[in-house]
Amino acid sequence: MKRAWPQLRLLLLGAVPLLPGCALEKWGRFIAGDRSLAGVLVGVGVLVFFYVAAQRAARRGEKGFRPLALLNGFGLLMLVLVCVQLVGAGDYWPNLAGDLSRWFFLPVMGISSNLLMRGASYGWMAPMAAWFLQALLSAIGSNVRFLRK
Repeated sequence: MKRAWPQLRLLLLGAVPLLPGCALEKWGRFIAGDRSLAGVLVGVGVLVFFYVAAQRAARRGEKGFRPLALLNGFGLLMLVLVCVQLVGAGDYWPNLAGDLSRWFFLPVMGISSNLLMRGASYGWMAPMAAWFLQALLSAIGSNVRFLRK
């Protein structure tokens, strides 16, 4: 049981972008969306969170692919849900699965859609780029400690 707690903690930390995503969905109309300065700052904050979470996991001795898979596993599940919804049905489902998958990527969506192009802003490519940014920063964060040596 003692070994299961760090793994469960990484899984729960991977779901943290739901909180700012829900806040942006509910109150985002007041800050002019995810491409405004406040929306971009929230997205940068989420990306920095993934970097720091992976760095702390590496500092605790959790090395290799497993902590990265646990930290980004929830996001991968949300990405699969987004792809099934947008490619299969053409729109997000009107239930909790649709809301959670939309809220998870909403904080980083402005950054990822700006990196892609404005024309691909809210298709399935922007959530894929958002997940890739999160996974990339967590991979860099887990290896920063080893680059200093």
